[in-house]
Amino acid sequence: MRTVLVLVALALVTGGCRKIEEKMAEKAAEKATGGEVNIDSKTGQVKLKQKGPDGKETEVQLGTGSSVPADFPKAVPIYPGAKVISAVTISQGEGHMVMLNSSDSTQQVLEYYKKNLSGFKVDGELAGGDTTILNMSNAELTVSVSATKSSDDGTTLINLTASAKKS
Repeated sequence: MRTVLVLVALALVTGGCRKIEEKMAEKAAEKATGGEVNIDSKTGQVKLKQKGPDGKETEVQLGTGSSVPADFPKAVPIYPGAKVISAVTISQGEGHMVMLNSSDSTQQVLEYYKKNLSGFKVDGELAGGDTTILNMSNAELTVSVSATKSSDDGTTLINLTASAKKS
């Protein structure tokens, strides 16, 4: 959690940094997190690669310019027209989390995933307040789709989590 807070603070602070300030911020973040940090002051994107005590690697992307990781499971579609806000990859593709933003309603998002996660079964659905969580799985993956109506601008925040099942 501390790592993510450091990265968020850096993304906010370095939005207008020049190259020297960018490198200084990267070095400070690397010291604080123990990982490799790359800050793009033009886009405001922050990337962190870090190995945990178990030797497993985690990659985090935050800010404008974040993208869906190349090894994100192809069986899990990205909601059409949604903007990527952040992405996390754990242990070289073992687990992923992608946060998106869409102008569509939470109901539209959930119906899309129920329809387009072919071969997945619904394991559970939980609704509370402005958030609905849909849990689905197939033989290889467990997927969680969380759709939350933003009180700020009325958009829908989508949190996609995909984890490989242990064999």
